[in-house]
Amino acid sequence: MRQAVIFIDSDCVLCEKISHWIARVDKENKILLSNLGGITHSQYSTTSPEKEYVQMMYNGKWFKGPEVFFKLLDILGFPYKLLKIFNLLPGPVLWFIYSHIARRRYVIFGRKQTCVLQNPKLKEKFLP
Repeated sequence: MRQAVIFIDSDCVLCEKISHWIARVDKENKILLSNLGGITHSQYSTTSPEKEYVQMMYNGKWFKGPEVFFKLLDILGFPYKLLKIFNLLPGPVLWFIYSHIARRRYVIFGRKQTCVLQNPKLKEKFLP
């Protein structure tokens, strides 16, 4: 698969907002989206989906958690790549921040009630 595929929690409002952002800024259509535990994820992944961690498959490699964020910035290029300055933080600090938000995302951002695919821009980016 030449494009990156980001696997998200389909119930998460934060994930939905990130999906909308990706659809808006990914002008070259380098990134596709799919649900964690969906058909595409089960086709390519050898592990069960962990809803706590966003995952990405890119060039045959798997990324999860904050690694996805930094790989996404690489793929999108300038000016988004400038945000990689946060990668200067030690790995354990990045994972602590990510895990803190991931575990509390439903409390902080809520759970969505409607399907993200109602947005036509997102329909073309989503794999089953």
